[in-house]
Amino acid sequence: MSYLTPPERFKRLPGLTHWGRGLPPLSEAVPAMEAWFRTPVGQEILSRELQQVDEVLQCLFGYHLCQLSVCRNLELTATSRILHRFSLNPLSPTGDQDHGPAALALPEQLPLPAESTDVVLLHHILEFSNRPHQVLREAARVLMPRGHLVIVGFNPWSLLGAWKALATWSREPHWRYQALSVRRLTDWLRLLDIEASSLSRGFYRPPVQGLRALSMLQTWDSWCERWQWQGGGFYVLVARKEVTPLTPIRPLWAAGEVLQGLGAGSLPKSNKVARRQAAPPRNRGYKNPPSQS
Repeated sequence: MSYLTPPERFKRLPGLTHWGRGLPPLSEAVPAMEAWFRTPVGQEILSRELQQVDEVLQCLFGYHLCQLSVCRNLELTATSRILHRFSLNPLSPTGDQDHGPAALALPEQLPLPAESTDVVLLHHILEFSNRPHQVLREAARVLMPRGHLVIVGFNPWSLLGAWKALATWSREPHWRYQALSVRRLTDWLRLLDIEASSLSRGFYRPPVQGLRALSMLQTWDSWCERWQWQGGGFYVLVARKEVTPLTPIRPLWAAGEVLQGLGAGSLPKSNKVARRQAAPPRNRGYKNPPSQS
């Protein structure tokens, strides 16, 4: 066994969530995240995310918009100008879902044809996926050229990320996610010919479950969000799929060129060129040509 490979008993620990090890299954993570977003701190984070996502979607246009979220009963695309909006959920939607059409699909295997969607929204779906590379690859596949990818994720370099590092050893599934930094995401997207175009952050307070504590830090949070400090609890990354168009170059065939190897002679010349070559040469040096003795 290699020294760089952790033993099997360490892989089963709930705190070891690097590269998909120790992640809870989606059957546990999705209900846990839905319940956490109903808490005071979860509602505060969700309201800030909705505000920034609305500002982003108002500037994106197209015909089709796909949403993949870790919450089944959440609609993030209500203010979008795109008419056809639908959701793909990793679990069966609950009965109280009253927004837009939805379908059951895995984020690693999207049931969509290639280059068929203008905007793809990933809401905290990468943090609970064992194969985040495959999720991004599928999103890039279904995106149309010049289409946009909107990613909402938790920032590991924040107070929320530090709180998550301390609470990871607990048995609560909503803290057992893998936080992906913006730098890592941009590197992965660049391999898929997707370039980041804008980035915004929000929620600079610790995730304490108390309305009084959250309201006391409201001024600090507003000041940091105004100046877009890097320590925001979440980020909204907008990237665009770049496709280099290929312009065909037409060959320029010269007049009278012989096609080598095909046995074809020279091309026929025009009548004007034939008359010019048949005419006798002019004597430009004398008015009268010298007599021949």
